[in-house]
Amino acid sequence: MSQWTKIFIGVGSLLFVAALILLIMILQADSSACKNTVEKEYISPDNTLKAVVFERNCGGEKFSTQVSIVGSFDSLGTDAGNILILEGRAMQVAPSIKWERSNELVVGRSLDGSEFLAQRRWLGDKEVMVKYQAVKK
Repeated sequence: MSQWTKIFIGVGSLLFVAALILLIMILQADSSACKNTVEKEYISPDNTLKAVVFERNCGGEKFSTQVSIVGSFDSLGTDAGNILILEGRAMQVAPSIKWERSNELVVGRSLDGSEFLAQRRWLGDKEVMVKYQAVKK
């Protein structure tokens, strides 16, 4: 085997390994590249939980409005919503939120199938039932 062939194989191998490492990094990238902007927080009647309405942007002009239930002293972090995910800016599509009881959350929005996520219950430290109701105008 000539010296040029060995060099070609060596450089090719290095480029292949570098491309493979880059691909793995891209595939394992988490949601930390996304930015969550809190719009409003609603504390549960027993002060143990809060429902957080926030706008999420993962780059570009694609925004979504999301709702998560978290502990009342916890921060939202960079995760996606765990209750409701809607397409659009929060100022346009954010639902109203109301705690009926410490284990019952009412989301002021009727479901129409356009939601990316619409959970009817949350299982965290305790179970919370989520109801969706049309808002009277």
